[in-house]
Amino acid sequence: MLTVPFGAEPADSVLGFVESAVAAGHVIDVEGASMMMEQACQAKKCYKQLDAVDRKLEVEGVGTIPLPFGHDPTTRVTNFLHQARQAGHRIDATAATQIMQGACGMRKCHRPLDVADFQLKVKDIGTLAVRFGDEPAAAVMRWVGEVVKAGGGGMIDADGAQQLLENVCKSVPCFAPLDVRETTLNISGIGTCIVPYGADPLVMVTRFLDQVIDAGHVLDSSMAAQIYEGICAQTPCYRPIDLQPYDLQVQGIGTIRVPFGTEPANSVENFIVQAKEAGHQFNAEQVQNIMDAMCGAKRCRRQIDTRPYNLTIEDVGNLTIPYGADPTTEVRNFLARRIASGVAVEPSLAGTTIMGAVCASLTCTRPLDLSPVSQPVKLATGQVRTLYVPLGTKPRDALFQFGNVHRLSMAILQDIFNSLCSVMDCTGYDEE
Repeated sequence: MLTVPFGAEPADSVLGFVESAVAAGHVIDVEGASMMMEQACQAKKCYKQLDAVDRKLEVEGVGTIPLPFGHDPTTRVTNFLHQARQAGHRIDATAATQIMQGACGMRKCHRPLDVADFQLKVKDIGTLAVRFGDEPAAAVMRWVGEVVKAGGGGMIDADGAQQLLENVCKSVPCFAPLDVRETTLNISGIGTCIVPYGADPLVMVTRFLDQVIDAGHVLDSSMAAQIYEGICAQTPCYRPIDLQPYDLQVQGIGTIRVPFGTEPANSVENFIVQAKEAGHQFNAEQVQNIMDAMCGAKRCRRQIDTRPYNLTIEDVGNLTIPYGADPTTEVRNFLARRIASGVAVEPSLAGTTIMGAVCASLTCTRPLDLSPVSQPVKLATGQVRTLYVPLGTKPRDALFQFGNVHRLSMAILQDIFNSLCSVMDCTGYDEE
């Protein structure tokens, strides 16, 4: 009920009543206030008019906010800001507060403009914040990007992001949809790289490159960089792709370099070949240790075959060449031991046949030499004589024959035998 106290100006009482009604959520427009004023002036003498004029606030570059008499300014400003955002204008909390201050200079304001961020807690991930004035879809996209950047690629997929937006839109007006399309890049002759929404582009591109190389395609660092750049031109990428060669130090020998896109086993094999040419030797255990270290750092698609080479020679025996051993030396040792054990073999013919088979599978770097092994021996008299071990003769037999001729003691023979075995393999004869 409108009450005009004694001595009060009816216009002031009507205006106060209208403002109280507006503060309570009611609307009394100019027509309603004018009727109240007319009735008040019939009961009381009125000396001034009711200021019941509709006003408006111009916001440069955006539009006009109507501020009708008897309406809540905060509601009018809020509606204007929503319409402005829908039209593509970005008005943040600071600018919105300034606009509200301008409106409150024209109309009495009964409640403040809420410019606080909207926050939505997401279990096991974090809190999604939508800043005042932001389009919720843009805020969700930005937050999903932050999750991916922090290492949470794949934690929020397209369906999850849509659900987040729906929850936000229950509290914040939404005017734009969320783009959750996957990012694709077609590489002619190779395939299509696909990055699902919410996935880390680096992870997906790296996985694609691995699959491409697994399929037998050749990719160098330049091509891989172009693929990653093509993806990053369409969707934000948060980490650089590592396309640098990988270096593995092999103590006492050198460095194995694996360029991007190269199978590590290929680089190890090339390194071993070069190291052998420089005089280094490798056995199966050493190579496996190198591969273990390499594959602990790089993805290996195959291992190096370090199994022994086996060849069965009819009526002669089974030849076994350990990985890393010199094929020529092993063939000579095999013939020498078989002949020493009593097998009837024509050395030259058998050697040619065996070397042909062996060198078809293994790398042979020198021809087969079937001449006797010679070892110079300096006698006590100062004279130098040569100990010869013909192919097929047991080293100890040749040694004892040499010792009998020159009347040498067992101690001296042992020294000569040790020296002899440094230039030839003396093992295996007594086992035949």
